[in-house]
Order: sequence, then C-alpha cells, then structure tokens
Amino acid sequence: MLLAIVKDLLSFFDLLKLSGCLFTMISTEILYFYDYVQNLSDTTLTKELSECLTNSLNRSQTSNIRPNSYGVEGALFGDEGKGAVMAKINHQLYEKHHQLYSLRYNGGGNAGHEAVFNGLTVVTHQLPMAIAQEGATAIISRGMVIHPTELIVEMDAVEQSLGTKLPANLLIDGFTPLALDTHRAIEKIYKQDLPGSKGSTGRGIAPAYSSLLLRNAVFFNDLFEPDYQEIFGNHYDFCEKQLWGFGANLAEISVYNMKESLKSSKPVERPVGTKREFIEKLELCREVLKPHLLKDAYHLLGTVWNNPSIPITFEGAQGMGLDPYHGVYPDVTASRPGSNFISDATYGRIIPNEIAYRMGTLKTYTSSVGCRNLPNVKNEQWETDIQIEFKEKGKSTGRLRGISPIPLSILEYLRRVAGYDFLAVTHLDAIRPNQPMRVITHYSDRKSGLETPYIPYQQMLNNLDAHCIEFAGCDEAKTIKAKNLKDLPPEIKRCLLFLSRTIAPTIYSTHGPDLEDYISCLPGL
Repeated sequence: MLLAIVKDLLSFFDLLKLSGCLFTMISTEILYFYDYVQNLSDTTLTKELSECLTNSLNRSQTSNIRPNSYGVEGALFGDEGKGAVMAKINHQLYEKHHQLYSLRYNGGGNAGHEAVFNGLTVVTHQLPMAIAQEGATAIISRGMVIHPTELIVEMDAVEQSLGTKLPANLLIDGFTPLALDTHRAIEKIYKQDLPGSKGSTGRGIAPAYSSLLLRNAVFFNDLFEPDYQEIFGNHYDFCEKQLWGFGANLAEISVYNMKESLKSSKPVERPVGTKREFIEKLELCREVLKPHLLKDAYHLLGTVWNNPSIPITFEGAQGMGLDPYHGVYPDVTASRPGSNFISDATYGRIIPNEIAYRMGTLKTYTSSVGCRNLPNVKNEQWETDIQIEFKEKGKSTGRLRGISPIPLSILEYLRRVAGYDFLAVTHLDAIRPNQPMRVITHYSDRKSGLETPYIPYQQMLNNLDAHCIEFAGCDEAKTIKAKNLKDLPPEIKRCLLFLSRTIAPTIYSTHGPDLEDYISCLPGL
C-alpha cells in the first residue's frame, strides 16, 4: 500500500515539474523513493522507466516543437561527457538524414570535449564536435568567444587525429567576439589579485566576454576589414593601458601557447609580444580563416530552422553549475551555459522551448575542476578508483578532477533554470561492484540541522552538511553488452529510474567512448 502511495505521489511530482511549477522534492520524498526502487523487480523497473519516458514525451510534444532538433548541455559543472554524447547523436542523425547542422552556443578555448571516432580520439576546445562528422556543417556562433590563431592549431590537431582533412564544413559567425592573447594577459594579472579568478583556465574567456559589456569587443569580422591593423592596434593599446595600472608590461606577460602545449603534453607559455608582433600573428590567420567566415548567420539559421527535414543540434560548453548567476559563485564561467540562452547566440531565430529534445548530460558521479568546495560525504577509495579508471583530468587544463557524489539538490535547482527536459546519463560502466552510484540527497544547516536548499554562492554552502545514499554496483561487462533499456542490469535501471523521477527522464545513456556505446530512447534514432 505504501509503495503504491509513493508511486502516485511521484507521478504527481512529475506532472508539476513538466507543467513548469517550481517544485522541489524534499529529502523525505527522495528517501521514500530510494527505498521504493530498491524493492522493484527487473520487469517492473523496465516498465516504470518506459512509462516515465513515454509520459514525458507525450507531454512535451506540442505543436510548436521543431522536429529533428536536439540540444546537449552540462547538467552540473562541466566534464559530464557532452562531447561524446554530441558525437554519437550527430553520427546517428547524419547516418539517417545524410545532412546535419550543428551549432555551439557558448564558451571558448576553456572547453574540452572528447569523443572517439572509429578508434581515433578527437578533442575539441573551440570547434563544435560536429567538425569530425563527415558531411556536417559545424557552426561557431556569436554566443562563443574564439582565439583565431589557436583555432587554426585546433583544426590541424583534429586533422592529425583523424588522418584526413576536416570532415565537416566549418562556418564562423562574423560577429563572434575574439578572445586574444591580450585578454589572456589581463586574466593572468587578475588571477594574481582577485580570488574569484583562481579557478579560471587562463584562456582569457572572462575578459573577452566582459569586453561586450564594456562596448569595446573585437569581432571575427574585424580580421577581414581593410583597417584591421588599426582596429587591433587600438585594442592592444587599450589593454596595455589597463595593465599599466597593475604595474605590468603587456608585451612581456607570458600566456598559454596551445601549439607548443600540444607538442609537450603540458602547458607552455609565450610572451604576448609587442604590438607589431601581436598584429603579425593575427595577419597569419586571415587567409586560413576567411573561407570559414559566415557573413549572414541570421538568414542561414532562419533558413535551416524553418526546414524541419534538416536535423540540427546545439552543443553547450561547461555546465549550468558554472553559470555566473546560478553556479557556485565566484567559481563560475563568464558565458551562459544553459540551453535557455541559445536564442542569444542565434539572434532570436531559434527559441529554446521549440527544440524537440533538450538534454542535460550527467555522469554517474560528479567530476569537476575549480576552487568550489561542495558539501560532501568523502569516500577516498571510491574517488581514487574513478580518477584512475576514467582518467579524470581536465582536457583544457590537465588538472586532476575532483570526484564526488551526484548532488541532487543542486541538480534540481540547475534543471529548473536551464530548462532542459531530459537527461543523457554517461559513464554507466562506472557503476561497478566496488564503485556504487553515490547521491547527495540533501543538505542541512550545520548548526540547526534544518534541511537547506542550494543557493548559488560559496559562502552559503560553507556551513552545510551533506547526506548521502548509495546504489549497489554490478558487473560492468553486463552493462557494456546492453543494446537497449531492457538489457541493462537491474542495478543500473534502479539508478536511472531514480534519476528519471527526481531530476528528468533519462532519454539517452552511454557506457563507453565509441560511437556505438550508447542506449538511445530518442524517437526515430
């Protein structure tokens, strides 16, 4: 009787979430449901997972939904496997439709997305992952910031990884702001004096985005203007004046050098150089990058979006837990990682709520780099095992990622503000006999003991205690062999049903790096 009541309550909770109500489950309901799923048979687990997904699909498919549209974003703090999910979905779509447009809508060289194509590993930072999909059109949008010289280095690196010319057609919106060595120099000096900059990647992302608000941004278009030398000379002079106030000489400040870093497999720096040297480096980009200039992104995006027979995907960088308004401030990024902000990157041509399948990616554990300090229940052996087994290092920084349980209250908060409808759960193969899926159900105030919600500031988290539950692991070989939801071990289904009912329905999952290592419940794929 109690189990039936719990199930009815959770169905009601699902309806509230899907109807847009700002409803958050409290720990009592979470723990009731945890106990509930532990007692379900394999058959019932499969049935409830299917029902949860079917009901969500039926409720979300309204007349204003644009078919053949998919968004992939980070549900937590980045490092959730977005690159691999994006690569798999792009591949499936192209195989079916023989055409594909894919747009990345935020971030810059601070991203590190990785995927495996026929045994070949591709890592992207500024490039959309669709660059590795033969026949696709990969678009860098104005929601990003890009470093042009390193974009060329990255293009060459992808070609070397695949042993061929870039498989996809690359287009770059002319109004994409640039993140140059000058921005990196400013960020480096900031890191010495501002505590909030300690966790930055050193790629100049925040200064580049801030230039938009200061109304002095330089854009990709500017590289091809007749007076480009004057434009970038004035930009250099302005940055030089800024740094003079810190007692720093812009020309002598050393910043990240991607080309040499790739050769040595560790971060290498180079001086920004004089104004003449700075402009000469940019001059070398003009001929290589001009064929990729997209002069009229507004009309191209409108044309593609208004033709529902063309599949289109949207790739986010970082995770919603790094959003400047909703992440653990001050350890946040400067861009808006949530798919709710796709309209900003696309001139309002694409409305996020019209995207058919918006997915928040989530590992079966939390991994992240940065200086945030989340309330935690430590298990050092579990954390070390995952770090070693899954090579948990940042693709942009090389920093070892911290490992912790999935923080449910943070996920609930971020899902509401991000607006995604479904989960893509990665690393199912990390759930093993000695590596259970661990979940932080809620936080409580250290003094009063009262349950306390996530509020996105580090100072609000410092005095909280975390409360953890565990889901039993299983033989990962059984997980890897599964080709559909029904074939998954019951231990994995319990984890997915729990996440589906407390956060969002799991519509996609992965259990390995290769293009075929997935289980899809996406209609038509």
